[in-house]
Amino acid sequence: MASHLDAHARPPEDLHPDLFDTQRRNLSAYQDRNLFQQAPPDDITTVYSRFLGKPVTTLPPSIESAIIYEHPDAPDIQLALLDKLLHRDLSNPSHNTNLHMHYDMTYPHDSDGTTTSFFGSEAGNISHQPKDPSIHKPLPMTSCLNRKLRWVTIGGQYDWTQKVYPASAPPPFPEDVAALVEGLFPSMKAQAAIVNLYTPSDTLSLHRDVSEECDRPLLTDADKTATNTQESEDGQDKTRNASTSIHYLLTPESPMGAFHRNRGRTVHTLHRGRGRYVIIHADEVMPEYDSHSGIRSKARVETFIVGQNVEKGERLQWIVDGGKYKKDPANNEGLLISETVVPGFEYSDHDFMRIERLEALVTKEQANEMRWMLRKDDKPV
Repeated sequence: MASHLDAHARPPEDLHPDLFDTQRRNLSAYQDRNLFQQAPPDDITTVYSRFLGKPVTTLPPSIESAIIYEHPDAPDIQLALLDKLLHRDLSNPSHNTNLHMHYDMTYPHDSDGTTTSFFGSEAGNISHQPKDPSIHKPLPMTSCLNRKLRWVTIGGQYDWTQKVYPASAPPPFPEDVAALVEGLFPSMKAQAAIVNLYTPSDTLSLHRDVSEECDRPLLTDADKTATNTQESEDGQDKTRNASTSIHYLLTPESPMGAFHRNRGRTVHTLHRGRGRYVIIHADEVMPEYDSHSGIRSKARVETFIVGQNVEKGERLQWIVDGGKYKKDPANNEGLLISETVVPGFEYSDHDFMRIERLEALVTKEQANEMRWMLRKDDKPV
């Protein structure tokens, strides 16, 4: 590590605006910033064939021309790499995880004594014992894999507390993974890696790597990140927020929000007021139930009171999953509500219900009762 760089230092504040600007750009904006000497297509097919253990004769044009490796057309390579890292290397006792600091990790074994996958049936009954029972409880394997396991180090075992590499010799880096990395990027030398495990609400904060004593670039291979990249209607990639939050006030002049839905899950919190909330579970549509009525299907309709009297069943917080239509409560005194949408809100993910959709989801009687809750010409009708 360079003596003038502090691995514990916070990133300079003036970098954050550049980070936000970078997150909003298309991948194509960085095609001229390749830091790696990329292997030619013929060499890539040879590397892929060795890694997969089967012949790969041709590559999709998108891979042949790729400068930054995203691998949208190479799912076999991605799956094989994840299989080796998670089912083989994770259960190698020489590879530390974030749990090793607080737990004595137990490893599953096959009948012949070989270590098996943490995800296999042999691991189902394992519980990792805490090093200090007064602080931590035993950790079942299901909890470990569900959210507690955050990373595993491969090869050089980085000390994340001291932010240094130990002076002792590291475990050998997996030969097949090293051959894949070095085959794709001949200028690279695979010696150490960290496999980060993300959930949809996780992000990787702005940071710098200064502990590696090398004059070559570091390679980041992200198989899953918390910030989602989608393709918009015009075919361009766009980056969205992991979550967004808003506050809104329903007043006597504008006492209700018409039926609408979001693609993402929405967490609602009531801060003031009281009213009746209505949800049409469009994803819970039942098959034909009345051949004489001409109605092809119906959805479950749920109503409840949002308010401060929780002892009587009123709700201060509620969650509406994506795809369900919801109507904010009408009230003569006003309500203050906050919403958190995951992943972050985009107008392209939102739409208002029309009368045709309402009539398709509920009975004729229900549609007549609720048609005033719809929006028409930007106004409830």
